[in-house]
Amino acid sequence: MKKIISVLIVLVLTMSLCPAVFAQESITVNPQSLYEQYEQIIAEANEAYGCSLSLLPFEEIKDFCSVEEFRAEVINYCENRDNPFETSLGTVTGNVSGRGSGVVTVPCVRTKNLGQATLTATVYGTFDVRMKANGTYYIYSQTFSVRTHSSNGNYGFEINGNPSVSTIDGGRTIRVTQQFRVLVQGYFSENTSVTATYIMNFGNGNVTAGS
Repeated sequence: MKKIISVLIVLVLTMSLCPAVFAQESITVNPQSLYEQYEQIIAEANEAYGCSLSLLPFEEIKDFCSVEEFRAEVINYCENRDNPFETSLGTVTGNVSGRGSGVVTVPCVRTKNLGQATLTATVYGTFDVRMKANGTYYIYSQTFSVRTHSSNGNYGFEINGNPSVSTIDGGRTIRVTQQFRVLVQGYFSENTSVTATYIMNFGNGNVTAGS
């Protein structure tokens, strides 16, 4: 009798699990359908947040998440994209002692919290500072390069082109702007930029990174 009861229990459990298995199979969504829903979410986010998000091409997306997970990723990015950059100073190299005339490289480190990742963009300004006959200093030549870093592998940053440079205040203030693309979780991207500021002291030849 005990053996018969045990068999009946197994049969009941097996039959109760079948609907769950069939239900799981029935809710499986094909990638193309998910992609179309991703497109709708991106369009809605661009309108609601004033963004310019672009969904990656279908063939470039390796793993498709649920619609709910994708929407959460989009919202998290959109709600943090306007966080301000914070500035910190890196290690100055070159003609550091006394400064004045000479070649010096001054890093300007710009950091931004994007919610699930932190972007660090470091602008390296290399300046050849020389002295005029009247004892004041000027920048004879200058070059700039930019490196980006993400705090995790979920966000990527691709530099677009070379930095643009402008000067104001009679050459005292130098602004360097770099365009780049933010890649989020391998699903979507947006073009943005970071700007670094340098201040030239004509009296002593020092070039410093500004905020």
